[in-house]
Amino acid sequence: MRLAIADFKAFEGEFQPHSYLMLNMCLGRTGHLRRVGARAQVEGMLRPGTIGLALPDDAARGCWPSARMLGVAVDLDALNARGAMDVKAEALVAAASQLHRDPLLSAVMTAMWRDAEAHGLSSAFFDHGLNLILTRLAQTLAAPIKPARKIAPLSKAQLSRVVDLLESRLATDFSVGEMARVLGMDPSTFTRAFRAATGLAPFAYLTRRRMELALDYLRCGHSVTNTAMAVGYANPSKFAAAFARVHGALPSHWEEID
Repeated sequence: MRLAIADFKAFEGEFQPHSYLMLNMCLGRTGHLRRVGARAQVEGMLRPGTIGLALPDDAARGCWPSARMLGVAVDLDALNARGAMDVKAEALVAAASQLHRDPLLSAVMTAMWRDAEAHGLSSAFFDHGLNLILTRLAQTLAAPIKPARKIAPLSKAQLSRVVDLLESRLATDFSVGEMARVLGMDPSTFTRAFRAATGLAPFAYLTRRRMELALDYLRCGHSVTNTAMAVGYANPSKFAAAFARVHGALPSHWEEID
């Protein structure tokens, strides 16, 4: 998956096909968009907060206004293969045939970008965010949105198995799909059951545990750089931002106290 913010010049002509599903959210300026592809056709006004998507391997032509965009390129085959989600391109044809003004979608895409700025591309976080976005696009367009079915929380035994896995992998990155497979569950159901049991989404729980362990390292006299590496952050500045969100102070504060 790729994530970027870029300024686009106005364009008219052929859109080259690509192997990724492209999600684009307008961040600035307004203009007319038209995209006519083999599987999906969309036309409308692009405004800040508007989200559009282009299907993989779908050559198209049309026009694109000058705009600042947040773009997410998703390899659906790779995500489906490793169990992070189960959404096929064919299920998104209806979604690719219209522009979206959905506060949930824009909030999740914005959160994904801000999290990437803070501590890089965490697969657990992005699997969860993408699952929310793609499931909503695939399943809620054809019918009215229904209240989410209540999911029973993980049992004590199930939670213990997942927490043991998390504790053994605090220094490495891994996905919600991997956690779910330990219990034989799909990622979406697992995430809701985990939240019901702990009050936190899996990636939020993982981050909190990493920062709790980091605080123990700092109190024992380890440097910020060594502590960051010990809890899975190659970039000390991104580690510092995550630490401050959890503990309310930068890790250097603990060095100074000691």
